[in-house]
Amino acid sequence: MDRRSLRVGVIRVLRAEQRYVTRQTGILTFSCFASGAHYDPDNVSLGPLVTVDEHLVEPRAGFARHPHRGVDLVTYVRSGTLRHEDEDGATLVHAGELQVQHAGGGIRHAESNAAEVERLRIVQMALLTEDEATGREVAALPVELPGGTLGAVTRAVELPPALRHLHVLTGGFSLGGVSLGPGDTVRTDEPIRLDGAGSALLWTLTPTGSGSGS
Repeated sequence: MDRRSLRVGVIRVLRAEQRYVTRQTGILTFSCFASGAHYDPDNVSLGPLVTVDEHLVEPRAGFARHPHRGVDLVTYVRSGTLRHEDEDGATLVHAGELQVQHAGGGIRHAESNAAEVERLRIVQMALLTEDEATGREVAALPVELPGGTLGAVTRAVELPPALRHLHVLTGGFSLGGVSLGPGDTVRTDEPIRLDGAGSALLWTLTPTGSGSGS
C-alpha cells in the first residue's frame, strides 16, 4: 500500500486505510506509527508521541502481561470495558473513560476485554518520558503530561501554531478543503482551521530535540 500521506502546505494527513494493520488472535490493530514488523525509520514518532494504536479486541481476548519503560501510556476506551492488571491489582475502565499509566521507571501489565459478548475498542497512545514515576489513574480530558496535553475536538476550531496530532474518531471535519473522516489523522506544527463536527483526540505536544519525525 502507498503510505505517502497527503500534505496540505506542511500539514500531513494520514488516511485511516494507510495505517499499519496487525492481526493477533482476537485482536485487530491499526497503527499510525511504525514499529516491530512494520518498522519504518521515517515514521516512528511525532515529537514525544511514539504510539497511536486503535485496538479492536474480541470478548475475553487481550494482551498477556508485558513490559513498558520510558513512556507514559494513555488509553481511551471508545466502546466496551477494558480490564487492566498490574502489580497494584485489576481495574475496569469503561467506555468514555481514559486510563493514564506512568511507566517511566518500568512496569508490567496485562490488558483484556472484560466482556463476554461485546467487542472492546480502544485507542492507546504513548509518549516518551524521562520521569521515572510509575502508577496509574482513570482520568478525564484534558490530560496533561510532560510530553503534551490531550484534549478533544467536537466542532469547528482554529488552532495556533504548535506541534499537534489530531485523530478523528467520529463524524467529519475538513482542513483546507480536505475532508477528514474516522481513522484519519493530521500532524502539523502550523496554524490550522478545522470545520465540521464529530469527535477527535488532539495532542498538543512538547517538541523534542530529535525533531518531529513527521
